[in-house]
Amino acid sequence: MRFYSRGKLRHDPAFPAAFERIGSSKLPLLDIGCGVGLLAFYLREYGFAPDIVGLDVDRNKICEGQVVARKHYAGISLHTGDVSAQPEFSGNVAMLDVLHYLPAEAQQRALAEMARRVAPGGWCFIRTTPHDGSWRFRFTQIEEWFARVISWSARPVVVYPTLAQIQACFPTAEFDSEVRPLWGSTPFNSWLLAFRRR
Repeated sequence: MRFYSRGKLRHDPAFPAAFERIGSSKLPLLDIGCGVGLLAFYLREYGFAPDIVGLDVDRNKICEGQVVARKHYAGISLHTGDVSAQPEFSGNVAMLDVLHYLPAEAQQRALAEMARRVAPGGWCFIRTTPHDGSWRFRFTQIEEWFARVISWSARPVVVYPTLAQIQACFPTAEFDSEVRPLWGSTPFNSWLLAFRRR
C-alpha cells in the first residue's frame, strides 16, 4: 500500500487537477469511488479545509483509509457503499475511474445523481477512460485486466462510456464544462471532465 500510494501521489495527474479546481472552495467534497482515500488525504495536505465524504464498494480499502483518517485527518469520513447509494449532499463531487465498472443505464443514473449534488459554484470532477480505439485505450484495457487478476479491482469492467454520454448529463444551461486528456506521464487513456454549476 505504501508503494502504491507513493506512486499515485507522484505520478497521477488527477490529484493536482482536482486541487486546481476545488482547492480554494469552501464547499465540502463527495468522493465517489474513493478507494483508500488518497484524493482526500492529498487535498488535506494542500490545505483543502471543508469536510470530505468518501464512498467505495471495496470494504478493505475503506477500512485502511479509515485508519489513516482517524490518525491524521479531521473531517474526512469514508464509508462502504455502492455508487447507487450516494448520500444526500450539496457541494463538490469527484469520481475517478469508476464509470466503466457500471452498466450503461447505471452510469446515466449515477451521473444524474452526481449532477444533482453539485452546489451553485461547485464542481463535478470526473476521470474516465472513453472507448475510442486508441493505443492508450488498449493499454488501459490491459491494465484493468491485470488489476482484476491480482484482486486490486473489486469489479470487472462492464462498459466504457463515451465522452458525449457523460456530457449529456450536465446541461450547458446549468454547467460550464472542460473536457480534455489527462494523461500526464502515464500511458493510460484518461480524460478529465470537469463541470462547474453556475
